[in-house]
Amino acid sequence: MARAALRLLPVNALIALLRPNDLWPPLLWDRGLRLVGLEIPMTTDAGVTVLDAVALHEPTNLLLVAECKSGANVDQDQATKLSRLDPAGVVRAASVTLVSDLPPVIETAYVCLHQHASRIQRGLDGASIAAPILAVAPARIEHRGEPFVNPPLTDWPNEVDLPGPPPRIVRFDAESTSEELVASVLSELVAAQSHQRPIMTVRALTEAIIPEYALYGRREQTVLGSRVDAAARHVAQQQPENFRYRPRTQGQGEAAVEILRSPEDRDPRGRTQAYQAIARRSPRHRRPKPPPEGQLELDLVSEELDRLADADDHEEEDS
Repeated sequence: MARAALRLLPVNALIALLRPNDLWPPLLWDRGLRLVGLEIPMTTDAGVTVLDAVALHEPTNLLLVAECKSGANVDQDQATKLSRLDPAGVVRAASVTLVSDLPPVIETAYVCLHQHASRIQRGLDGASIAAPILAVAPARIEHRGEPFVNPPLTDWPNEVDLPGPPPRIVRFDAESTSEELVASVLSELVAAQSHQRPIMTVRALTEAIIPEYALYGRREQTVLGSRVDAAARHVAQQQPENFRYRPRTQGQGEAAVEILRSPEDRDPRGRTQAYQAIARRSPRHRRPKPPPEGQLELDLVSEELDRLADADDHEEEDS
């Protein structure tokens, strides 16, 4: 598994449990919890910390705070901060809207890779922290550590069989480089060309590539936006006949990519070939073996090109 996919596996596992889907059993969604925040910074009486994920159960105002760990070590200082969270502070930091009159309560859980669960448990024991642990294995999730103490989580099963690893919902984070985002940016711009969009803001590109963007804390949004911005500038520099990068100015508050021409303007018989030419000239970065982290995202371009080729075939049959 690629390094970024492995790094993001615990958070993807958590989100899959919070999202209705046919790939994984949405156990948290079925219990009424909804994702309300990702990478939320907040200040506690023990210092500043970042909450990897926050979910809300509206009827009871239960806030599930998840620490998603791909590594094997527990930062005892961080664990102490998480154990001393103030519910009202989490509500403010994550901009949560409470609809129940009940006081908010917090349940903190650790989501980790199965192979690291024992070390995570020892780390929590060393910090005198008692918390549930969800250990993600390739075909199951095991409940380790302490039981959940707040409804509707008190009936959480000890083990859940799964059809496979979690879907790759989150593909990028603040550790992702702009180079890793280039293929996805190009894919979105090709799609914009196919729909004859004249311009696309960098924010729109970011939201298309990172669907959970609105749930992130402000700092994470800034970092992710800057990565997409750099990737968009690179694509425009490589293909100046197709795209023009427009930086943010005092008069125009958002950076954008202007689409100068579209293969849609051509005769249908040459349209697909034009898209293929754009894809063939996609910016590639020299990287060591194994293939680039962004290589999987190039499949998105191929899928878009296949869709357009099918559309062309239908148009030729109708003509």
